Amino acid sequence: MRFLTCCGLLLTCFFLATSAHARQKPALKNENLLVRMPQGYKIAWQKRVKNMKMTEMIPKSQSLKNWSEMVTVQIFLNDKKLSPTNFFNNMHTVHAKACKGSRATLIRKGIENGYAFSFFFLICPRNPKTNKPEYTWFKSIRGKDSFYVVQKAWKNSPDKKSIVKWSKYLRSVSVCDTRLPKRKCPLG
Repeated sequence: MRFLTCCGLLLTCFFLATSAHARQKPALKNENLLVRMPQGYKIAWQKRVKNMKMTEMIPKSQSLKNWSEMVTVQIFLNDKKLSPTNFFNNMHTVHAKACKGSRATLIRKGIENGYAFSFFFLICPRNPKTNKPEYTWFKSIRGKDSFYVVQKAWKNSPDKKSIVKWSKYLRSVSVCDTRLPKRKCPLG
């Protein structure tokens, strides 16, 4: 299994594999977002703007101009203000203004590995930019150092099998911190 590991403080992202070869790589340091590269996906775009780093992953057969599914990772570096609940409320407000008839549902919120999180979805029946429906599931995590968001988007209505698969994927997203014994990171 491979993880795309993004270090909030160090601004590095790399794949952490569970093979013996990977164990020789440097260990993780400080706070890290652990998110798997979905099987069959590629990194299509990455950018850092001030205190925000974003990575977009799409199926290998698709392009940024014509994608039907996307996983987006956002890291708001050194952000101490955002909370999972505020993020949900802000996204709901922005989404409602941008898409007529939109819906937002907070599925779960709580604490995982000592960090506050929220898991929610937004539905836009017809995105005005694409004229297609857009369904987006989000997991946001309030780290000690930074704020993290991983989202899965479809330009269609996902079937039940996809919802189950991607809900499990988002549940697997976590934050760890080598400085905190109760929030250990996997061995690198």
